[in-house]
Amino acid sequence: MEEKNLLCLQSEQQLQKIQQLEAELKTARDFLKESQNYAEEMKKKTLSQEIELKEKQAEITHLQLSAAELASLKKEMINIKAQQKTLKEQLNITLHENEQLSKVIKRKNESVARYLVHDREKGNYLK
Repeated sequence: MEEKNLLCLQSEQQLQKIQQLEAELKTARDFLKESQNYAEEMKKKTLSQEIELKEKQAEITHLQLSAAELASLKKEMINIKAQQKTLKEQLNITLHENEQLSKVIKRKNESVARYLVHDREKGNYLK
C-alpha cells in the first residue's frame, strides 16, 4: 500500500508539474503573441512614418522650389521696377521736351500770325 501511495503521490506531483509547465507554456505563448503583435504594430508604424517622411520630403522639395521661384520672381520684380523707373524718367524727359517744343511752336505760330497781321495791314498778302 505504501508503494501505491508513493506512486499516487509521485503521479500527483508529476500532474502538478505538467500543469505548471502547461501554464508556463501558455504564458510564454501569450507573451510571444503579444510580442508578435507589438512587432507587427511597430512595422506598420514604421511604414506609416516612412510614408509620412517621404511626403514631408516631397513637401520640403516643393517649398524649396517655391522659394527658388519666389527669389526669381523677386529679382524679376526688381528688374521691372528698375525698368519702370527708367521709363518714367524717359517719359518725364519726353514730356519736358514736348513742352519746350510746344512753346517754340507757339512762339513760331505767334510770330507767323503777327507777320500775317502785319502784312495784311500793309496790304501785302497774297491774292
